[in-house]
Amino acid sequence: MVTLETKDHRRPLAEREQFMAEIRSRIPACSVYVQTCNRVEIYSGDGDVPRPTAMHLFRMASGLESRLIGETAVLGQVKQAYQQAAALFPLPKNLHRLFQTALKVGKRVRTETGLSRGAVGHSQAAVNLIRNLAGDLSQAHITILGVNRLNRSIVKYLADQACQTIFLSTRSYDKALSLSQELGGQAFPLEELPRHLAHTDVLISATSAPHAVVRYGDVPRDRDLIIVDLAVPRDVEATVGTLPKVRLFNLEDVETLALSETKLRTGEIAAAERIVTEEVESFLYAQAQN
Repeated sequence: MVTLETKDHRRPLAEREQFMAEIRSRIPACSVYVQTCNRVEIYSGDGDVPRPTAMHLFRMASGLESRLIGETAVLGQVKQAYQQAAALFPLPKNLHRLFQTALKVGKRVRTETGLSRGAVGHSQAAVNLIRNLAGDLSQAHITILGVNRLNRSIVKYLADQACQTIFLSTRSYDKALSLSQELGGQAFPLEELPRHLAHTDVLISATSAPHAVVRYGDVPRDRDLIIVDLAVPRDVEATVGTLPKVRLFNLEDVETLALSETKLRTGEIAAAERIVTEEVESFLYAQAQN
């Protein structure tokens, strides 16, 4: 039977970080490890997929389980997790069917309902927060740590705000250089971070590092600095937030502020849930016939 281990946005950020640290060392072979802004999950095992597991994954891929209802990034994250696992392991047949169907359901919900229309994802929410705090970003020096879908979207949003000075870095300098050339910006090696922070107005960090990459000693004491840490586990040491000129926000802060500005599309949620229920019944019927 396929089993599911999960920690999601209803759990405190610190608890999700602890869970992630625990499972990194014991992810079973032939399993799918899903990590998004909101959750950490492992799908493993052979045999039948229980109804609650199928329902949960289909809802998640549709954006119904996200803290920011309808956000679109989660479907790509589920797809990436499945493709990475399929490339590494000979996944059981039912895991293939489960994830292939989940991707189909997520696309169907976005096509047939307006659930994602007007929804605010984490990248836009982060930029909205920064814009509200800093105002005009056209002259701001912005440093971004991490090369991934989330930060790619953030760079595009910043370009829409006419921001001209964007510095990009990650553990792989080549990846940062590639993204900077593609989207407009400048890349630098991660070990040069303290030097760049001396000229930074806004720092956005969303790496996949298992430990802090921005430490207390890296941050200048005499510069006003907005830091938005979107990583799980967190990229920025908590003590950085004690510095008098630093305003530090983590993922939970960004979500809370975004939710206060978002009106849920009740009718679209109901329509999406009908599609998910229909697809779960179809999936379970097909499973029973095999």
